[in-house]
Amino acid sequence: MPTPHLVAIHGIRTRITSASWPKRFLPYAEEQLGCTTEAHYYEAGPIPPWNLWFTNPKVARGLAASIEARMLRGLRPVHIVAHSNGTNIAVALARRLEKLGIRVHTLIVIGSALHADVGKSGLRELILSGQIRRAIAYSSPDDRVIRRLEDIPGFYGSLGARGFERWGDSYGLRVREYQPIAPLGGFGEGSHKFVTRWFPDFGHGEYFEPEHETATYTCILRDLGV
Repeated sequence: MPTPHLVAIHGIRTRITSASWPKRFLPYAEEQLGCTTEAHYYEAGPIPPWNLWFTNPKVARGLAASIEARMLRGLRPVHIVAHSNGTNIAVALARRLEKLGIRVHTLIVIGSALHADVGKSGLRELILSGQIRRAIAYSSPDDRVIRRLEDIPGFYGSLGARGFERWGDSYGLRVREYQPIAPLGGFGEGSHKFVTRWFPDFGHGEYFEPEHETATYTCILRDLGV
């Protein structure tokens, strides 16, 4: 199997100069999987329209161009892991890659600011078209940052606090925290292309706190199915 390529995208509260979670996670992934990795460190403000209409598309364009250049040297599975505002960039990136004929094997969104409804977020369309093979959301009902986004209609969403939904009902498979799930394919839980992992009591960035970081990274690599 070709060497996988893993892309990590952080949120708006991450400083370019900080020891952010992608800077810690990507070396871990390289060591564990022997994969190639990539991140784009960007700055974004607290104004949703500016992020969604200008900053996020710009970051997505840059990542798509970089990934396309890598694919010219040999096709490989692409996986995307994103947090918070970065999950919006991840969807924009998946759409750009679709135009380039590059599919996304696994999309993992953590504390996501996407709409919980898979139709509104655009994920259902990307899954049905085969552009994204599987989407997994790490969500917590106690994510207060994402909960507050429910009061800003029309911009960000509350996937990171609600899990995948469709027309107000839960959608796909729902599992507890680090519970193992079957690889995609076949029957039972392995047939689910949308998976929500519930992390009770977790705050917005708690997935990457020292006491949870290793467990989170191990879970991510297992969910990639490589």
